[in-house]
Amino acid sequence: MYKTIIVEDEPWIRKGIEEVIPWNDLPLLHAGSFRDGLEALEWLACNEADIVITDIRMPKLDGIEMLSRIAAKNGKQPKCIILSGYDDFSYAKKAIAYGVKEYLLKPINPLEIAGAMEKLTAELDKESSTRNIELKNRVCEIILDDTTLAACEELPYSSLCLLLANEPLPQQSPPPSGITLVAIPLGSHTVYCAASDEKDKLAEWLKRLPPLEANTASVYSAIFNGDGQSLQQAYREAEKQLHMLRCSTTASQVGLTPQDENSFALTVQKEGKQAVLKLIEEYEQRFRTFEERWIVYLQLWISISKHATSPSCLEGLQSLNELKRTNTLVSLVTWRSQQLDPLIEKLAAGVLATNGSGSHTALSIKRYVEQNYRNSSLSLLDAAEHFQLSFSYLSSLFKSQYGVNFTAFVTNLRIEEAKRLLATSRQTVYEIGELVGFNDVKYFVRVFKKATGITPSSYRELNGSL
Repeated sequence: MYKTIIVEDEPWIRKGIEEVIPWNDLPLLHAGSFRDGLEALEWLACNEADIVITDIRMPKLDGIEMLSRIAAKNGKQPKCIILSGYDDFSYAKKAIAYGVKEYLLKPINPLEIAGAMEKLTAELDKESSTRNIELKNRVCEIILDDTTLAACEELPYSSLCLLLANEPLPQQSPPPSGITLVAIPLGSHTVYCAASDEKDKLAEWLKRLPPLEANTASVYSAIFNGDGQSLQQAYREAEKQLHMLRCSTTASQVGLTPQDENSFALTVQKEGKQAVLKLIEEYEQRFRTFEERWIVYLQLWISISKHATSPSCLEGLQSLNELKRTNTLVSLVTWRSQQLDPLIEKLAAGVLATNGSGSHTALSIKRYVEQNYRNSSLSLLDAAEHFQLSFSYLSSLFKSQYGVNFTAFVTNLRIEEAKRLLATSRQTVYEIGELVGFNDVKYFVRVFKKATGITPSSYRELNGSL
C-alpha cells in the first residue's frame, strides 16, 4: 500500500479530495490530511509518504516551499500532485524540480484525479520491482562470495533479515505492506531475504511467523542493517546453524553448500580433469557415510551434466537409476568409477579446448553492461538469461576476470554518469537518477553518497559548471 497525504487549507476541498480518490481500487493508504505545509512537514519528520497531493497557496507554509524542504532532506522523494487555480499555473511550474508528476486545475475533476493516482501507483510499482531485482542480485553476489568484502556493499533497503529453509516458508503469514520478500534457490536450500526500511515492522512480522514443522531444517537470522558485510556474516552464521540442524535431523539433508557447488561449477567450466578430481576427493574426505556421499555424488553428477554434451538424455536417466539402486559405500564407489569418472573424461577435452573462452565471455558481458547500464531493468539475472548462463557462474566469472562483482561494476558506471550529468546539466537529482538507471531516488542518493562521500546535491554545488 502506498501512503498518501493531502495538504489543502480549505476543509471542503480537502474532504472532496478524500472522497473522490479510489482508495479501494488502487494500492493506496490514506495516511493523513493537513491544513498547510507546516503541519505536513511535522508529520513527515517522523513518517514517510509515497504520494503527496498539495495545494499551492496555503497559510503558514505554501505547497512550493513545503516541496522544496522535502527535497532538501535528500530522503525519500514522494510523487507529487499539485492542485492549483488557473492563475497559479505558471507559479506551479517552479515545483517541477521537486518531483511533481501531475498538475490538476481546480475545481477538481474526479476522473482526472483518479487517472493521476492510477498513473502514480503504476510508477511506484515499477520502482518497487526494480528495487527488488536489485536486492535479489546483491544478495546473490554477496552470499556467493567466498572472500571477505573489501567494503560494505550498499543494499536497497535499510534493514534485512535472512531466512534459510529446506522447505517453503509458511503461507499463513505473508509479509505486510512495507516488507519485501525475495526467494533465492541455492543448492539444497532456499535463501529468503526479508527487507524493509522500517526495522520495527520487520521485527514484528518475524515474530508472527508460525512455528516451523518439526521435521524441517530452517534458520531465521537476526535482523541486521542493510550492508554487504552484515549480510555476508549473517548468511554464513545462518548456514552453519542450518548445517547443524540438518545433521541432527536426517542425513539425506546433508550435502554440498552453495559455495561448494559454485566453486565446483567454475572448476568444471575453466579447469581440467585433474582439478575436478581433486575437488571430488576433498568432498569425499568431508562426507564419509553412505547417505552423505550419495547426496554429494548426485549433486556432482547434475553439476557436470549441465556442461557436457553427453551422455544422452536416455543414458543420463539410466545413470541416475543406477545411482538410485546403490545401497552401500562399495556400490557407490563402483557407480563413481563407471558413471561419474567417465563423464568427467568426456567433459575434459571440451573443457581443455575452451579454457580461453571464459575471458571472451566476460568481455562480452562487460560490453553488454556498458551498452545497457542506463536501463533500470538491467540485472544479473537479465544478463545471465541473455548469455544463457547461471547467475552464480556469470557472477563468479565476471569477478574473476575484472576483480569486481557484476552489480558493483554496473553501479560504478551509473555513478560516474550521474556525476557527469550533475556537473554539466540542469536536470534534477530525481531525473538524473532515472536517466542512469535508478528509479528509486532515495536509493540513488544513498548509493551516490556511499560512493562519493557526499549527496548528489552537494556534489553539484561543488562541481557544477552551469
